[in-house]
Amino acid sequence: MKSFHVPLALEHVGEREGFPLNSHCQLDHEGSYCCNLALYNALICAYNELIDQPNFYQYNLRQIAKKLQWDAEEIVQHSMEVIVSYDDFVFRANHQNDRVCKFRVDKYHIFAYETEVKYPLHWPVNVDLGEAKSINCPSKLKELNGQACCNPELQYEIFSTMDEQKQLPGFNKHDTQKMATMLLRRVQRKFNTTFESIVSPAEFVWGTQRYNERVCKIDAGLFSALTFQSSPLPPPSSDFVDLPQSNGGGGTQGPNSGPTDQSVANRATINQLSNQLAQTQRALEIAQSQSQQNAAIAEQSAAQARAGEAQASSYYNSLYQEYQNSNWLQRYCFSDDTWLTTPNGKKRMSEVDVGDFVLTANKTHTFFTPITMWMHREPEHNAYFFTIMTEYGKMLRLSGKHLIFKTSCDNIYNEYIEILPTKAVYADQLREGDCVIVLKKGLFQQQKIQEIWIAQRKGIYAPMTSNGRIFVNDMFASCHSNVKEINIQYKFAEVDLPIGVDLWLNIMDLVTPKYF
Repeated sequence: MKSFHVPLALEHVGEREGFPLNSHCQLDHEGSYCCNLALYNALICAYNELIDQPNFYQYNLRQIAKKLQWDAEEIVQHSMEVIVSYDDFVFRANHQNDRVCKFRVDKYHIFAYETEVKYPLHWPVNVDLGEAKSINCPSKLKELNGQACCNPELQYEIFSTMDEQKQLPGFNKHDTQKMATMLLRRVQRKFNTTFESIVSPAEFVWGTQRYNERVCKIDAGLFSALTFQSSPLPPPSSDFVDLPQSNGGGGTQGPNSGPTDQSVANRATINQLSNQLAQTQRALEIAQSQSQQNAAIAEQSAAQARAGEAQASSYYNSLYQEYQNSNWLQRYCFSDDTWLTTPNGKKRMSEVDVGDFVLTANKTHTFFTPITMWMHREPEHNAYFFTIMTEYGKMLRLSGKHLIFKTSCDNIYNEYIEILPTKAVYADQLREGDCVIVLKKGLFQQQKIQEIWIAQRKGIYAPMTSNGRIFVNDMFASCHSNVKEINIQYKFAEVDLPIGVDLWLNIMDLVTPKYF
């Protein structure tokens, strides 16, 4: 039991027995509001299970929300919305049923309700960008070739601006000046200081004497974006006025004609305050020097982190041993709650059949292809599955000997790739930190695996396509798994085969039906 956790007190008598103490289901939505006992039990059980995991991080609200949403949808068999917050809030909503629950446990305020429209279960639609991570954050920098971002808020604002602009009607990916303008306005409103922004369709090198803690240069999919604070002064009002665009291209924000009185005054003010900015940078250097005195504390924290990693590794190994000792022979494929992408939207495995078209890909492009046959389709069968969850909350359950495409991710890697990998590995060979390929808004995104665990689920499915590849829960996987399929697998994916099986493969090729 975690030291911060205090179990909730429950009602023990009356019609509210089993609900959180002092909760209600009245017309007003203030306080602890819970109307469905099964939903509450699903949420609190998921929470207790999550905080008991060795790698639980109490400040990762996304991880908590994803876990609660997944388990709640499993119980009620309907799509759910889940909100997790540190602060209390009041909600206003109209519900046609009682599947709604809001309560506080430890320092978290949890709110869950059933959606009015039923979406595919565990549908990973991002409604937040979660906690951003620092990228390549050096203490000093004069030339930047690649990515660097020390401020998670700036990283969030860049991605959020890009995503919002791409959703607008008439979006023009070649109008980088407009994108830079929107980014500039957003970060200046956020921080109330003066920034400069550059958006380019190609990578570029940035030589600078203005590197500071509010600098972020990242690969944002279609664009390379840079924004940095150029002055601690509030931004000029002219930056929020649309000006006629120049005939030239480019993605920097600024006047398109000769200098105005306002711009001359701004430059004079900036020059006048350059000494103040230098003093601020000197203060930062002093603060960095002082932080070195805490090296002993930092080393102690690192030791604790290493101990946590060792504990997590031990926990995973125990789960893997349990899986190895099971009687299911590790021969199955996907679980029933896996969904496929069809021309008519997302569908669960049980909702498609032979001849239905599903999404697949060659090395560079996606396309739809029909399901040619089922290698397994047993809705009532129970089996053990490896469950993988990425850093963005994408989840997939598949058998240990099912093939999935992966890439190796170092500390710095391209978020998006243009050519899909041909190297496939068994699911039980995946480890936290490996990358899987996820289809995001038509692009191939590398997402790191954040968690792996083993679960038992009902229903086993293994659809076969003509090219042996398929997108499941938006992840790029093979259609093939273990033993008899091995002579099929090596034709579609590069698999490391044991020494001495070439003769066996040739024999199998003679007896295997050619319509595979």
